[in-house]
Amino acid sequence: MTPPDIDEIEGLELDGAEPKSADPPRVSGSDEAKFFEQYRYKYLLAKQRQGLGFVGKFLGSDGAAGTNIAGLVIAFCLITYAVTLFVDGDHLAVARAGLLGLAGSALGYVFGVSARREPD
Repeated sequence: MTPPDIDEIEGLELDGAEPKSADPPRVSGSDEAKFFEQYRYKYLLAKQRQGLGFVGKFLGSDGAAGTNIAGLVIAFCLITYAVTLFVDGDHLAVARAGLLGLAGSALGYVFGVSARREPD
């Protein structure tokens, strides 16, 4: 097979070929910086979500996990306390006192942690 003549190649037109654009897109340096800054935060968020694991997605990241667990303990104690109010029995007084003590300790933890954190 012989190579095609140069005249044959120059006159060749391709069907469906996209025409050459006259002007390149106009993007400034600040537009590019905004683009990379925006996607930097998306990348960091996606990376953090990957590192949380199954329990971390439910309880939160390192800084918030303790506070979230304390909140769950408070909610559990108050709901259980409310349920024990509708059950008859003198022996539940000790359980109610224990639930209120545990809820108070968890509440103290939440307020202690919030007072210890530095303002952003």
